[in-house]
Amino acid sequence: MRLDLPLLALSALLACATPLCAAEGGGYLHAGLDGEYFANASLTGSPSFTRRDVRLDFDWGLQSSATNPLRGPGGSISSAYTAVGPTNWSARWTGQLMARFGETYTFRTAASDGVRVFIRATGSTSWTTLIDAWSAGGSHSVAAPLLANTAYDFRVEYRQGISGTANLRVLWSSPSTPEEPIEAATQAGVNAETYSSYLFADALKSGRGEWMNPEDENNKKVWPACDADGWPLADGTMIVWEGQAPGSTAGTYRLTFEGRAKVGTGFSVGTFSAGGVNYGATLPFGAGYDAATNTTSADVRINDTADILYLQLRDTRHLPSDTAATGVRKVQLLRPVERGGTVPMSPGALFHPALSHALRRFTTLRWITNYDSDITWDNRVRPSYCVAKDIKHRYWEYMILQANETGKDLFVCTPIRADDDYLTKVAQMIRYGSDGVNPYTSPQANPLYPPLNPNLRVYVERSNEIWNWGVPQSGNNLDDAKAAIAQNTVDGQTMNFDGQAGAEPWVRWHGLKTVQISNIFRTVFGDAAMGSRVRILYEYQYDDVFGSGSTAFAFIDDYFGNARGTSPLPAAAQHPVPYYIWGGGGALYYGAGNPMGYQSDFAGFTNAEFESTALAPGTSSGTVPGWTTTTGSAGLYRPPLLGAALAAPSGGDSRSQRPARPAVHRRLAAPLRE
Repeated sequence: MRLDLPLLALSALLACATPLCAAEGGGYLHAGLDGEYFANASLTGSPSFTRRDVRLDFDWGLQSSATNPLRGPGGSISSAYTAVGPTNWSARWTGQLMARFGETYTFRTAASDGVRVFIRATGSTSWTTLIDAWSAGGSHSVAAPLLANTAYDFRVEYRQGISGTANLRVLWSSPSTPEEPIEAATQAGVNAETYSSYLFADALKSGRGEWMNPEDENNKKVWPACDADGWPLADGTMIVWEGQAPGSTAGTYRLTFEGRAKVGTGFSVGTFSAGGVNYGATLPFGAGYDAATNTTSADVRINDTADILYLQLRDTRHLPSDTAATGVRKVQLLRPVERGGTVPMSPGALFHPALSHALRRFTTLRWITNYDSDITWDNRVRPSYCVAKDIKHRYWEYMILQANETGKDLFVCTPIRADDDYLTKVAQMIRYGSDGVNPYTSPQANPLYPPLNPNLRVYVERSNEIWNWGVPQSGNNLDDAKAAIAQNTVDGQTMNFDGQAGAEPWVRWHGLKTVQISNIFRTVFGDAAMGSRVRILYEYQYDDVFGSGSTAFAFIDDYFGNARGTSPLPAAAQHPVPYYIWGGGGALYYGAGNPMGYQSDFAGFTNAEFESTALAPGTSSGTVPGWTTTTGSAGLYRPPLLGAALAAPSGGDSRSQRPARPAVHRRLAAPLRE
């Protein structure tokens, strides 16, 4: 089982992952390359959008292909991203890379259209051209000597024409490095849902989601009735934000909605203007209304005391013919581009650019949906819903779009009681996108909500902290395990196939459900994607407390892998633990002492690839430097700086598999800082 994965901290601060390298030969510093994407094929003018891509390993499809249709590189519904179409565009990526070995590296590009690659010593003003294939696609390579642990400036340019295929891969190899896409040298993730209050350009999208009676704002539960997307069918008030630092929300917002209403902010924290007229603390009924589109538009200037904002809608009329309060629809409150600024964001913007900018330093965005114990696909919140916060974070489309807009891998924790139908649809959405209600089940040329971009990976963990009895999902997991055995369900029989599930079979249940999630993603993505693009995780408590790791691995190995020769599965259906699970362990936490997760030259897993080993594959004794326990090509590593194992203790039941690989030493390439 792989151990070198981004195990994310759970701090509410800007928490980072254990600094482990994904690439063998080194990689990009600062979590990737800054990409500028142009809506022309000549790299001219201002870029339509920018993002820091974690790797350049793209397949944008083939024109006129039903199985892999050509699509644009943006992967989002934001206007800046949709402006770059599937043809006639270009991109420039710049950043730094660092080689792990002082060797000659061979750089190779595989591109459908023009590509150029440049390198220079950091601090130099002169670029060296490595590859110039601007007028010819295909595969091109060049060898260049690199110094170990030395930063180099690196630049890649690409142009896409008007027909054919669209793909780009930038790879390297060396005597100690198998050919691989160049990755970020350091893996570091962040719990993205921590910042969901700031995620959207539309502030209302992060609102409380309860419409109150504007004449009695303590009346929340029975007022008013709403449509399927949560818009009020009568007058209503919503709390857009609360508990914010005074001044942090100041600036000019752009309010729009479908219909007419008299609007206020509560506590007079905002003043309204429309059509060049200042109206003060209340926008009068009909002010800013355009009858041709049935839309009201106004600017709202929020002062620097607004730690809470009420959006009050009175005298509402949704349709021009309405004569009584019928609510309004499609309310947006677009934030200012800059804190305190006078220019609101574009109506086509989806996410807050400042937050997206802050996420550049990470390689992985993690979303925890483990509290959705009552979730089904039919009751999930759709992206068209009025808000996307404080409703259990079930907005899968937005998780995918945020990863695409920032160029980061996606890490999802699935709901604890999600059934197979729900999980299948999640996997399909990640691969194919969504029509806003259901996922597509095949590639689409123009998906309403795009799938995960082709260069990005998805890490999948079942729920979170199943071993933590202070959170509700642990009790849900235990109750479900006991019920399955008591009712003698198929899953109960599987979990207790040897009669050894015990009185509290929660670990086996968690292991079984993780295997089932793995099988679902394998069915949707295919065998080739498992471990490369789709990485299934099994996380557990440090030092294997409660047997939270070893018990599950032993069960999976015995039942699904027939490790003890007692599995009832036919031989063709038997697979070892690594077939189902790519990685696992415990996370390294960053708190008040190091909230930014700055790293020194920490070596990570010493001898991570068994580059110094006396063990041949299949043997079960010997000494492997840096590893406390070895069995054949598997090992248990105990980091000297932490003093606690990040993998389950071995000794018969632990089967934390890791294949032996030659001549590679993993280490942190550079401090994680801007």
